[in-house]
Amino acid sequence: MTSDAGSPIMQLFQRTLKDMYSAEQLLPHTLGELRKSCMSAELSLLLLDARTITNDHLARLEHIFKITETPMEKGSCGMLEDIDHEISKLRQEKNNDAHFRELALIGTAHQLLHYKIAGYGNLSRISRKYGYTEAADLLTASRQEEQELDMKLNAMAEEMMREEKK
Repeated sequence: MTSDAGSPIMQLFQRTLKDMYSAEQLLPHTLGELRKSCMSAELSLLLLDARTITNDHLARLEHIFKITETPMEKGSCGMLEDIDHEISKLRQEKNNDAHFRELALIGTAHQLLHYKIAGYGNLSRISRKYGYTEAADLLTASRQEEQELDMKLNAMAEEMMREEKK
């Protein structure tokens, strides 16, 4: 680590890195729950792609722990607990139609992606500030992959909204 290893910003970096690592480890379960709840083959495939990308993100994060000499530990990720709770609520709702359910699931997936986009963005900025260029580049790649998924979900939601108007 740099000489600023004990600085509040580096402490934030370490805590966020651990949180993102925890989120990525828990994500396959959450994505599986989302897939079980969706009816659209297109959404199911997109969530399956997200699951594959998660493995790449985990490998990158593990490398970043080494690069930055941060002890590799899990953090806490209350966001995934909240998302799992939302999925359970959607399953319990009796009078929702397919469009409602799919749009609600996409919204839930958006929340998850935005959490990860923000986390990877913050980690990338801090890495760059402290001279961890390789880590910053890896984190930026993960953030961009999340943004691409987010754009695909946006397009899917827009299409569903157009179909609903017909």
